[in-house]
Amino acid sequence: MNRRTTLILALILGALFAYVYFYDASRPGTRETEKAGNRVLGNLERTRVSEITINQAGTPIDLQLRTNVVAPKPGETIELPKWQMLTPLADRADAGTMDLLLNELDNWRRDAVVPVPGAAQDRAKLAPYGLQNPRLSLKIVRAGQPPLAEGEKSAAKPAPPLPELEVFFGDATPTTGKSYVQLAGQNEVLAVDDTVRKMLEKGVAEFRDHQLTEIPSAEIARLSVKTAAGAAIELDKDPSGHWRLLKPQAARAADQRLGQLISRLADLKIDSFLPDARAADPAALGLAEPRGTLTFSTTENPPRVVEVQLGKAVEPEKDNAPAPAASPSTTPLPSRVTAPNTVYARIAGRPSVVTLPKTVEDYLNLKPAELRDRQLLRIANADLVNRIRITPAAGPELTLTRAKSPEETGDPAGAEGGKPEKPWNLRVAGANADAPANGAEAERLLTRLPAQTVKDFVADTASDLAKYGLDKPTLRVAFLSHSSENTAEAGAGEVPLSTLVFGKVEGDLVYARLEEEPFIVSVDKAILDTVPTDPIAWQPLPIFKFDPKELRTATQTVPGRPETAFERTPESAPLAWKLAGNNAAGAGTLDVVKAQSLVNTLARLRATRWVGPEKPEYKLAADTPEGVATITFQTDPKPPANAAAGGGKLFIGQRSPDGMWYARVEGKPGVFLLSEPDHATLLAPLTSAPPPAATTTALPSPAPGAAATATPSLAPSAAAAAATPTASP
Repeated sequence: MNRRTTLILALILGALFAYVYFYDASRPGTRETEKAGNRVLGNLERTRVSEITINQAGTPIDLQLRTNVVAPKPGETIELPKWQMLTPLADRADAGTMDLLLNELDNWRRDAVVPVPGAAQDRAKLAPYGLQNPRLSLKIVRAGQPPLAEGEKSAAKPAPPLPELEVFFGDATPTTGKSYVQLAGQNEVLAVDDTVRKMLEKGVAEFRDHQLTEIPSAEIARLSVKTAAGAAIELDKDPSGHWRLLKPQAARAADQRLGQLISRLADLKIDSFLPDARAADPAALGLAEPRGTLTFSTTENPPRVVEVQLGKAVEPEKDNAPAPAASPSTTPLPSRVTAPNTVYARIAGRPSVVTLPKTVEDYLNLKPAELRDRQLLRIANADLVNRIRITPAAGPELTLTRAKSPEETGDPAGAEGGKPEKPWNLRVAGANADAPANGAEAERLLTRLPAQTVKDFVADTASDLAKYGLDKPTLRVAFLSHSSENTAEAGAGEVPLSTLVFGKVEGDLVYARLEEEPFIVSVDKAILDTVPTDPIAWQPLPIFKFDPKELRTATQTVPGRPETAFERTPESAPLAWKLAGNNAAGAGTLDVVKAQSLVNTLARLRATRWVGPEKPEYKLAADTPEGVATITFQTDPKPPANAAAGGGKLFIGQRSPDGMWYARVEGKPGVFLLSEPDHATLLAPLTSAPPPAATTTALPSPAPGAAATATPSLAPSAAAAAATPTASP
């Protein structure tokens, strides 16, 4: 094959490829062609429909898809295609109705085709089908390309516009639920279902947007309520996203309550649109001097604002009467009669008076106290709090400070090897150094106080603090952020975030106020018990912390029982523990499993909580007449830092009212509560009863002919001793 022949074949192949790619590939397939051929409007391409005009007996309803530009955030813009009504009045179109109509048009099927030669030129031939002078028609305009989705780039060369479609509607067919239609320029009449016809015969009001606002509830950031009496409530969102009350006084607002109100307002539906003739007298509708005005908006610049004026309640008896005769300029199209339980309203920017559900009046009856945040205080970011200062009226001032590393906490590994507690240190006024603090209690305080609910807002000003005992507070709790370095935003030092003070107690309530706010409130007095003011109560919960293998000897002393001492055996011994001292002979058998459990519990002993200073009723003193239970132990010569000088002594006293046990450690201030399981393990009997002393008393001889009876031994057999489990440390 020569070079010329090869070139010719390549050109032919390229031409075929271009035909398939640019022409044949864009043609619908056989199935698609058959499917489109059965549709009244063929391949509608609904995404390219840009305008629909419905002509009802000479009155057009013109609907266009237009692009709205919104700015959800400063500096951002988004183009959103929205349906708008242009005639007979300018208003927003109902997106749901338009979507449903387009869906019906896209799936509109023909049942039969009746050829009418020459009908395209002579409409008189369509008279038998009611199509010579049709009272209802539909025109569809399609753009060159569909609207772009968010972020989509436009094509380099927009596609040309599609041909306009116009459909005329005639009489009903002999078959129920069917009617005749004709597409402009075609010489045939189609028999179709009446679904589309019924949608197009709806009144203007059905095509108008019934949503009160297009603004999503999440974007509404300001709300104003004004009544005819002059009362006003204004609220907005602060930069952190929390609602705040601006009028009648500045205060924190309840986020959840405001979220519900805003959501209900944004979802409110218009009940009906009044014809101009009925809305001609604003005074009769109570709109000359509105009973109230609702205004809400966004934060963008310029903001999107919706203003709603509320008038009188609808009187069904009058509204069911015939409407005044329409003037030549008034549209004769039907409007839905207003329903009871609605009120007249005017929405700024919308052309008609409307009726809204009567529930909208609830906004006019709002009371500022209903909108205020009943949370005692609000800490926007607890992680910013790195210092808590507690100042009681009696007692030293306590300052809790976040430690810089987990090693500074008393329990860096957390309880039972769980999640580490956040490290906090405690400094008592007058002390020269910090001590590890109960980090879990500090974190609880950060959540417990804000969670308290205000019982009542007592006063809106703090002018008479002495009346409520707040001039000399019984307790002051300050949450602070502290920086040791200068930054661009602030210098080094303490920055108060929120300071809470408590005053006089009356009954079950205590008066309180935030120093950052002028209000005085009352809260449950039990809140005072949630703020420990004794340094003892802030001690870390771990009591002992060492490896169980480091314990060498332990002595258990329980009133009413012999003292039990045991010690670790050499590593080569079959058992880990053995009785020691005076117990070594004649004290019975040591239960090594219970001994090991005691050691394990002691090595990781934690307080449930600290109680405070020692009191006689706890029965923890060494000279208690009836005696006190103790556990004394010794560890290796070089124990961890928190093991008391190579050992320690634990005192266990009386049972507490809440089912735990008072306990203390020798050389450590304060009393703590021991859990019931730990108490049971530490004081469980460790030995079995000793065998009875051997006797020489002869046993009676069995009767003649009687079988010999074996005498049971009270001492353990060699096999049983061999089977005794060896406890590992």
